[in-house]
Amino acid sequence: MFFFFMNPAEMPVFSAGLRKLERSLDLLRSVDPGMPIGAAAALIRIGRQMPQLATGQETLKSIGAQMEVPYSSFLRHTDLLSEGAPGTKALRLIEKGIHPEDRRARQVRLTPDGLNLLLNLDSICSEQ
Repeated sequence: MFFFFMNPAEMPVFSAGLRKLERSLDLLRSVDPGMPIGAAAALIRIGRQMPQLATGQETLKSIGAQMEVPYSSFLRHTDLLSEGAPGTKALRLIEKGIHPEDRRARQVRLTPDGLNLLLNLDSICSEQ
C-alpha cells in the first residue's frame, strides 16, 4: 500500500458553501439515490424558470439550450423527473403535458413534491 504524508498546514479549508452543496446533494439522494446530476440540474432550472414557462416566454427546448444540453438528453431528464423512463423510478417531481395552442410544444409544472423539494433546497442554500 502506498501512503503519503501531507502537511496539515497545507490542506485546503473549504467554506460553508461546499457544506451547503453537500447537504443539497444528500437531500436529492434521499429522493432517489441514483438521480443523475443532469436530472437534478434540470429540475432546478425548470423550477427557477416556472414563471417564464407559465407565460410562454420559455419552452423546455429553450431551457435545455440554456443548459447547453442536447434536447433529447434534456427530455430524458424530464421523463425521469415525471413519469419515469423504462427501467427507472417515476419521481413525479414534475408533470408534463401538451401545450393547448401548439400541440408540438410541451408544458411542464411542478408537482407538490417537486415544489417542496425545491423549497427545501432553496432553504439549505439560503442559510447564513
